[in-house]
Amino acid sequence: MIQLAGAIWTYFGIFVNVYREIPNPVEGLLRMRHILIWGFLLSLVPGHVVAQELRLENLQNKTILVFTPHPDDDVFGAGGTIALLNRKHNKVYIVVYTNDDKGSYDPEMTSQRLARIRRAEQEGSEGMLGTSKENILWMGYDDGMLEYAPQPKLTEEATAIIRRIRPDVLLSVDPGEWYERWHKSDHRMAAFNTIDAVRAAEFWLYFPNQKLQQGLEPYRVPEMYFFYPSPQEANYFVNIDDVAELKFEAAAKQVSQFEPAVTKYRPDWDAKSLEKAKDDMRHEQPRKDGHYVEAFRHAGLEQEKQMSDLAILGGPKAKRKPFPPWPHYDDKEQQALKDVLESRVWWRTPGTKTLEFEQAFVAFHGARHGIAVTNGTAALEVTMAGLGIGVGDEVILPDFTFVATASAVLFANALPVLVDVDPKTYCIDCDLVEAAITPRTKAILAVHMGGLPADLDRLTEIANRRGLALVEDCAHAHASEWRGKRIGTFGVAGTFSFQASKLMTAGEGGIIISNDDKFERQARSVHDCGRMPGEWFYSHFIYGSNYRLSEWQGAILHVQLSRLDEQTHRRHQNSRLLDKLLSEIPGITPQKTDARCTRNGQYAYIFHVDTKQFAGISVERFVAAMNAEGIPNQASYPPVHELHMFRNGEYRKRLSGKQATEDHPFLQKKFPATQRAAGQTVWLPQPALLGAEEDMHEIVAALSKIQKHAKELA
Repeated sequence: MIQLAGAIWTYFGIFVNVYREIPNPVEGLLRMRHILIWGFLLSLVPGHVVAQELRLENLQNKTILVFTPHPDDDVFGAGGTIALLNRKHNKVYIVVYTNDDKGSYDPEMTSQRLARIRRAEQEGSEGMLGTSKENILWMGYDDGMLEYAPQPKLTEEATAIIRRIRPDVLLSVDPGEWYERWHKSDHRMAAFNTIDAVRAAEFWLYFPNQKLQQGLEPYRVPEMYFFYPSPQEANYFVNIDDVAELKFEAAAKQVSQFEPAVTKYRPDWDAKSLEKAKDDMRHEQPRKDGHYVEAFRHAGLEQEKQMSDLAILGGPKAKRKPFPPWPHYDDKEQQALKDVLESRVWWRTPGTKTLEFEQAFVAFHGARHGIAVTNGTAALEVTMAGLGIGVGDEVILPDFTFVATASAVLFANALPVLVDVDPKTYCIDCDLVEAAITPRTKAILAVHMGGLPADLDRLTEIANRRGLALVEDCAHAHASEWRGKRIGTFGVAGTFSFQASKLMTAGEGGIIISNDDKFERQARSVHDCGRMPGEWFYSHFIYGSNYRLSEWQGAILHVQLSRLDEQTHRRHQNSRLLDKLLSEIPGITPQKTDARCTRNGQYAYIFHVDTKQFAGISVERFVAAMNAEGIPNQASYPPVHELHMFRNGEYRKRLSGKQATEDHPFLQKKFPATQRAAGQTVWLPQPALLGAEEDMHEIVAALSKIQKHAKELA
């Protein structure tokens, strides 16, 4: 059984790590022919069994091989561990793939000079950690060029080093999904190439005929194989308290990688800059249970036993089949674009496609007027201008929303007055709206959060009684319904977004809908440079700008609209199933529904996480575990009042007169419901809700799995 498991593991590991780097499928299959033969032979060799795991930092008298894409990645990512290994009489070798000869903004710096500087800095850093200059091996590739290096040559060079050094432990930069997202291709190429090189070295050094030819003992994959740094996917931590300051001193030897030397090179530090750099490193160094740690991902190339059932700790994903792709398109979109292209009428003004879309969208939502604009933010800005909101005015809106809801008010030189949200629906709290009204208040801007309409009965009553304009921010709520009526027309205007993540999209775009003739005439003029319908083209009657949507986007959105009804039905049904299933998991509380919401467009499925029911892990850790299980999620909005522009006073630059200098008491409030929603809710994005019923059960199974094994994440 051990040999069979080893064979399966070897086949899978070799196939994934080699084939993923081959863009040409035919070439891939040819390479697989040889690789699979190697895997079969390896499975027949006795003794290819699970090695007993030891603590990395406790090893003594071993050979350690560290692969690093650039000089410094090893020091910043694993410098403390390298120092500990050197202290315990291990022989540490550092293999540097590139010269890092491009990492300077100094216009007088040449690649050749920087390569020499980086080599000296690396030798100085590693020397402080205990690694001798002779044990630093340079492969000599230019910075940024690993992606373009011939892969067989690259792998052969790394393989030759492994064959010569024959390490007991191997460390390599992390190719994991999180790390790959934010760093450049050198890191990915170094990571995947090192994996391939280990496999190839195992083939060359394992078999008896190699022993006969070269006088070598058979060599197996290192007992321990770690990727660094991987704080989001870590399953192994090394305490570096004893050497943390040494690591920071060693990292500071890489002078050229810190300001001010990055911009204008200087070979040494001034005392103030050095201390700041060290303080920054202390602050950024990961901590666990109050200790400085370095985070690793144990690759476990020889382990037969899974380290955990959780995918984030090396286990299998709960969700393997992908969710439906987004955005959805077919030949209808292709034909619509072709029609615009061949018409040679790409501009909205003489065109027909955007006009046809406006007419179809307002008919769908039960409105008389529609003004298509460049994006959802523009829709809000044009609406503010169309309402005549300006200097000295106030608009009441929720603290829990995207910044555009507030910035559109500031764009009109008015003050956005923030109020808290209902703690269960996450929509604006109507009692707080009423309390926030002053003689300066001109409008209420309600956000239908996640697709759930705010309390439109109460908001309409307040607006009518107090003589205020009610505007609906419907960026999340296409096709949502309140008492059987589609949203967007309960107030003076409703604004929608067609940005890439929205319920229908052309990449960007927006629309304003209304049943108010006076407002529509003003807003349409604002969006078209101050023109008025039926007047001379170069007549400009009021201040306006160019917010017009293109014919390309109008054509795409008209097709997207044709699917909205069916897609909304599917999202709504799947979300109600999730309401039922997720409510059965302790600690998961779905966004509260309202019986008056007869249909939810469901831009996102929002639920609150009580982390006490998940072994006290952070929401960030919970989200990372969800992602690893194959369940997508998106960040919640931060509270608007905590955004930099409100904390540093920049928002005041959009105000005038007394309003620009007086205190704004709402910014001193606590906003407890918003704080809780922003910090403790998780959002499933709408494409996941387009899946089958089976997909919803898999989402629930993944969250149950995380809860079952949550102590492993604590």
